[in-house]
Amino acid sequence: MIISLASPTFDPEGALILHPSPDSQLADRARRVTRTATLDGGAAVNDAGYSVADRTLNIVLVLPSATTVAALQRLLRLYGRLTVTTPEAAFLAAPERLFVGTEEATLTLLVLAQLSE
Repeated sequence: MIISLASPTFDPEGALILHPSPDSQLADRARRVTRTATLDGGAAVNDAGYSVADRTLNIVLVLPSATTVAALQRLLRLYGRLTVTTPEAAFLAAPERLFVGTEEATLTLLVLAQLSE
């Protein structure tokens, strides 16, 4: 599997190809549902439906190179929005967090919109 990240504007160093681990979470979906306890012991549920903007992409990279980590850090430092392409679709996402451990790095992206089918 291949995932690409790109800056929203022209940047010669603003594109990156990643080969994520199978541990990556790219297919999670949720509905906008809230549950409130009622006085009679039941619950009231409000279901506002599904929105692609509720998705979070967690990309796990095993033993990323120092060059890859530096490029990811640069993208997160400079851009509040990134274009992300996955095998499923292209998305506009906000980078939330980059965690770099000793053996893997995890990039968390908050999806804002789906750009393609």
